[in-house]
Amino acid sequence: MDLKDFLPLIGIAIGWFLAEGSAYGKRAIERKKAVGKAIAVLYFLFLEMVQLKTAQEKFKNLSSDVKEWERLRQRSFEKYTTQESAFVERLNAAADSLGEYYPIEAYKLREVLNKYQFVKAKKLDVFTADAGLYLATLSTYELGYLAHQYQLELIIRFLAFRQSKVLWMRIRYNFWLLRRRVSSGDMVFLQQAKKSKRKTAAKVAAEEQESTPGPKTDASDA
Repeated sequence: MDLKDFLPLIGIAIGWFLAEGSAYGKRAIERKKAVGKAIAVLYFLFLEMVQLKTAQEKFKNLSSDVKEWERLRQRSFEKYTTQESAFVERLNAAADSLGEYYPIEAYKLREVLNKYQFVKAKKLDVFTADAGLYLATLSTYELGYLAHQYQLELIIRFLAFRQSKVLWMRIRYNFWLLRRRVSSGDMVFLQQAKKSKRKTAAKVAAEEQESTPGPKTDASDA
């Protein structure tokens, strides 16, 4: 067979490769746009969560009354969170758009959003009659809050890494700065809770070691 017999097949193959390349390029551009929009709205949400937790930690220093704590905690959700329905719609749209490219991260993001809405609506007044019970319940909710805040941080870092290495480094640096600015004693990030837990465990171990009597020395052995 002559070369001219293969020309139609070659033309079809070239056309197919060009079409596939064009579709791939278009999809990559669409993915970049979707991820960029998602990073913008999720980073704003992360800053909101950090600001909210910072305010709640400050409120704890104003009073030792758990009823006042709960009143200020509920007030903080009204003062330090965005109440616009359009913002919630943007968050849901970000989760939907990410699902097409990163379904696992989109599922985790849905969990974060649902948990955040649940925590904002949850009132703990029923526990304030017993200070110990209230503090235990509040600690559980706050730990869950910090865990989902950290999950959101990981999602943002994941998306930023795939969007641009420069953007990823900038975001990592800004996260580091946020942690550095937290006042001593305030629990605003999950990393602080883990660090505090390790310090407590080390302190308990040291105290137990000090309280354990050493081997007795017989005077006759001296």
